[in-house]
Amino acid sequence: MDKQQVIDLWKTSFNDSDEFIDLYFTQVYKPENTLVAEKDGRVVAALQMLPYTMTFWGNEIPVAYIAGACTAPQEQNKGLMRELLESAFAEMERRDIPLTVLVPAADWLFDYYRRSGYTEAFDQSARMYTYTGTAIQLPEVIVTPARILELKDYYPYFDKKMKERNCCLQHTFDDFNTIFQDLQLSNGQLLVALDIQRQPVGMAFVLPPYEDHTLIPGEKAIVRELLADTEEIKALLLQEAAIQNNANQVLYYRPPVAGDSHRKGMARIINRNRLTDLFIAANPCNGFTRGELEMMDDTSLLHLLVNYPDRTGYMSLFFE
Repeated sequence: MDKQQVIDLWKTSFNDSDEFIDLYFTQVYKPENTLVAEKDGRVVAALQMLPYTMTFWGNEIPVAYIAGACTAPQEQNKGLMRELLESAFAEMERRDIPLTVLVPAADWLFDYYRRSGYTEAFDQSARMYTYTGTAIQLPEVIVTPARILELKDYYPYFDKKMKERNCCLQHTFDDFNTIFQDLQLSNGQLLVALDIQRQPVGMAFVLPPYEDHTLIPGEKAIVRELLADTEEIKALLLQEAAIQNNANQVLYYRPPVAGDSHRKGMARIINRNRLTDLFIAANPCNGFTRGELEMMDDTSLLHLLVNYPDRTGYMSLFFE
């Protein structure tokens, strides 16, 4: 497989900076997780199956995140991506990966991926914080921008808070490091709240109010992920995100709240039996017999497994 051809196809398909593409193909891309379609010796379609884990009713299961799915413009609408996805599902089955997930890059793609068996499974909620100019102060907590040499000290807190969430996709330290570098490429920051022992008690992944690479003072900053031990620490982090970016408001994303969320990601079952066994073991009084679960269609079963009616599943900090 020609890695440069995959890079060239990515550049043709996505509006990403050279710096981001270099970061992705240096630290995330692996040839063994890449599938391509070729025509006359040229790569004309490609996708990556990125390995992650997900908390699942007291367990952690492997999942494959579909990223970089793209087809050359002249080869679109010929079924190439559908064929690549089918090949990916077969490979996941060989690797004993029971679930695959993705984040559609546009609304119309939800319908496209639904035709390959995916269904909505992960929502997120958005909230707006308004900075009033009246400073919140917590005497025993300071907020500071993280430096790359400090990431190993901060990762255990990030990992612990993420694992507190059920049906939540997890990130390794290498992911954490790459996410940090991606933030830096976008002039963003990882703000960390530290207690008097200099231990993390909160963190915010912040993007400044940029448009076409130009800072717009007074516009809203964005917090892609917000973790905190208390509501007061959360408010302190949001305040600092506003101050650091000279913003009046901060739009921050959080795990979904039923009735007040919007769709974010999709999933598709690869191994029904494995997921069903884990679900039954964790929820013996779930209200369904095994026979009833086996008779369910994939969409209904998936929604039950990730508790989609109550919006339990969550995914964040992905390359979308």
